[in-house]
Amino acid sequence: MRVLPAAATPRKHFSGAAIALSLAAWGLCAMSAAEVRALVNDASAVGASARGWRTLRRWADDVRSGWLFAMEALRQLPEGRRAVAARAGQVLASYAPRADAELPVSHQAFVGALHVA
Repeated sequence: MRVLPAAATPRKHFSGAAIALSLAAWGLCAMSAAEVRALVNDASAVGASARGWRTLRRWADDVRSGWLFAMEALRQLPEGRRAVAARAGQVLASYAPRADAELPVSHQAFVGALHVA
């Protein structure tokens, strides 16, 4: 038996909230993959992904397939991974409480993901 925190995402190294923050920052805030990685990932070793962060593309593919954030609002998605990330960020930000409306949209997606997990 494996016990994980409630916010943990199965088979992922990041919580759903951290993934939501990443997708929103990449898709909605037009941050580069390297900037998103610096914001979210605490690993100092970059290695093979020095030009960006392939994980963002994987997460966008997981959203498209319905494996990650399987929600009715994310069934019909636009073309392109960054567009998928933007749509996921919008949907998850919509779940943030009104009290967080002044936060940047990427942070609203983070908080919103905590409410749908």
